[in-house]
Amino acid sequence: MVSFITVTDTVYMKRALVLARRAQGTTSPNPMVGAVLVKQGRIIAEGYHKKAGTPHAEAIAIDAAGSRAAGSTLYVTLEPCCHKDKRTPPCTEKIIRSKISKVVIAMIDPNPKVSGKGVEELKKAGITTVSGILDKKARDLNEVYIKHITKKSPFVVLKVAMTLDGKNCNSTRRVQVDHRRKGPQGSASPAQQSRCHSDRYRHGKSGRSATYLQDGKWKGPDTDHP
Repeated sequence: MVSFITVTDTVYMKRALVLARRAQGTTSPNPMVGAVLVKQGRIIAEGYHKKAGTPHAEAIAIDAAGSRAAGSTLYVTLEPCCHKDKRTPPCTEKIIRSKISKVVIAMIDPNPKVSGKGVEELKKAGITTVSGILDKKARDLNEVYIKHITKKSPFVVLKVAMTLDGKNCNSTRRVQVDHRRKGPQGSASPAQQSRCHSDRYRHGKSGRSATYLQDGKWKGPDTDHP
């Protein structure tokens, strides 16, 4: 839990969140994670997780810093992993070996294999550990991952073209689009952008549209779209 937050802590965590977002749409089923190493008031290394099976953000930052990591503070957007049931080694072990003196975490990992265990392992090694800084922003960033881990279900997004009065077809069940009307460009919020990049089936002109218009229910992905 957060005991005391400084402006400096917030600045560095915001930077870590910016780094994490760089991998939007490429890390599934893993979360987006960013890490920043700070020593004597200066950033000495950064990293972010790019793809499942590749090094985690903490490991990338530590490797970039080398021996300079000793005595530094690590800012990371998600609790460092501590289990071995994956393709990469536990980040907690690397953090401890590098002699980092403090770890500041945005949010605790909801994965039952971690969920506080990473923090506990770091504290046992004598590393000062603080969590909860910009927790909401970190959760918003990884809402798809959190839904997958906690609910064991996909994050579903339905995109429907409709008129201003809430209709998607006329009485003949034909969709009519006024191509003369154009909405503002680049107006999507960060959350909307994140959802656009979340895992989803991609569909073109196929039976899904007809099914939706017929009974208002999508019965699943079309067989011709893997």
